[in-house]
Amino acid sequence: MSETGHAQSDAVPGQSTTTNQSGAANKSDGLTANGGTSAGQAGSPPLDYRWLLGFVRPHRARLLVVLLLSLISTGLGLAQPYLSKFLIDDGLLGQRFDLVLWFCGLMVGAGLFASLLGGLNRWQYVDVSARILHALRESVFAHLLRLPPTYFSRTQGGDILARLDGDIAEVQRFAVDTLLAFVNGVLALIGALLLMLSLSLPLSLLALLLLPANALFLRFMRPRVEQQTRTVRERASAVTTFFFERLGAVKFIQSVAAEPREAGRLHELNNAFRTDTLRLQMVNYTTSAVPALFISINTALVFII
Repeated sequence: MSETGHAQSDAVPGQSTTTNQSGAANKSDGLTANGGTSAGQAGSPPLDYRWLLGFVRPHRARLLVVLLLSLISTGLGLAQPYLSKFLIDDGLLGQRFDLVLWFCGLMVGAGLFASLLGGLNRWQYVDVSARILHALRESVFAHLLRLPPTYFSRTQGGDILARLDGDIAEVQRFAVDTLLAFVNGVLALIGALLLMLSLSLPLSLLALLLLPANALFLRFMRPRVEQQTRTVRERASAVTTFFFERLGAVKFIQSVAAEPREAGRLHELNNAFRTDTLRLQMVNYTTSAVPALFISINTALVFII
């Protein structure tokens, strides 16, 4: 969902594509970091983080609210196993029915409060993300209007549209999602580790036994996810370019009876897009499934040992 920057994209934030379906590089002189979207590609100027922060800075107060609400929700989630411990040890095993009711009420209340906070946080996050995304698009569009006509004569219109849509959404995700996810993830990890160590040191060490293997696997998969994501974005850009160019030349295509050829070309583009999309889904699935398998192995080891 590029409109809010929430597309289910496993793309690497901040990277853009400049290659069309036929493999010919599209020039992107105008869409640089100083005016827009290009970042991370070989031969492209690096992303100007100061320029990017200029769009984030006006919303820093609301982003802090989003981060705070996320941390509170994470804390409520971490409190659930701790409440379960008291429920079992002090309530059930201690045969204190009043404590059972009390801790059950706390668990339900914490879950309800977390749900309400989650809804409020989602609204705040989507609104801020959309405002930053739209400001980025408006800035890039204004920059495009200042470019000389020669730029548009040598740059495919479909590629420009793909940059205005997908690439800018990736830059927005990089500017907002990466920072929030990093801070929230680090604090959640610290909280989870402290909670685990307070409950049982041996079990905590056992749970961390396969963590190095998990980290090595994710490091192995990261470049593969990046490469396949880049390929899918190139395929999507090629389809956009195809529609943009062919719809603008419908009369010519009809005059030379090229309809079957163009339909066949679109079929080829769709086949390539579908194939690479399926490959990306399998790469992403493997990247998430193997760590889940490590968790299952850790759980089994806890019960065996």
